[in-house]
Amino acid sequence: MKKFLVLLVLLPNFAFALQVKSVDENGVIICEEGKKLAIASVILKKGATDYIKDNWSGREVILQYGKNKLDRNGNDLVQIKDDKDNWLQGELIERSLVHVYPSMDNDVFAQQMLSMDRADVLSPFDLEGNIGKYKGKFAVVEATVLQVKRVRNNIFINFGEDWRTDFTVLIKKSNENNFTGIDVMSIAGKKIRVRGWVEEYNGPLIKAYGRYNLEII
Repeated sequence: MKKFLVLLVLLPNFAFALQVKSVDENGVIICEEGKKLAIASVILKKGATDYIKDNWSGREVILQYGKNKLDRNGNDLVQIKDDKDNWLQGELIERSLVHVYPSMDNDVFAQQMLSMDRADVLSPFDLEGNIGKYKGKFAVVEATVLQVKRVRNNIFINFGEDWRTDFTVLIKKSNENNFTGIDVMSIAGKKIRVRGWVEEYNGPLIKAYGRYNLEII
């Protein structure tokens, strides 16, 4: 079958039609044309790479870019659809093969992805009772905010009385403007959902970088 290379312009992003050749062990898609694609706004789980190999190899795909067009390894950071409008990220989310993790620089389809997410949701008590199990792993946590404090220009969102041991969400001063539409200092008493990597700092902690990492529910 004769193949064509098509260039489309979708303001404010660009999309290119290419053909999927293979997928490497890190989930980077390699196209016949030599371009390497990182799958934007998700973190792949076990089984995701096999799913892509089995179901997307040989397809013609259209790429849509966010503000940040490359990942740290120089791969194109993209949303991926085929020529029949099937959406790779959507299929992976529906099958629970990824963690949904949009950023401010890659927010194409962000709200749609968050609404589709089927993540296992944890409570602060899950983390506090077993920090060794969750430290260094991605987690989605839901809880009611007890208090919000600003300390040395950073914002700490607390869920328990003892900030030395209880779960905390940290928003650094440099990221504060990324929470458009959320008055972070006024969310005490509200239930929120936060997603990110679990660290240990006076108990379990997740850093929130923007409004797609912290939702009021």
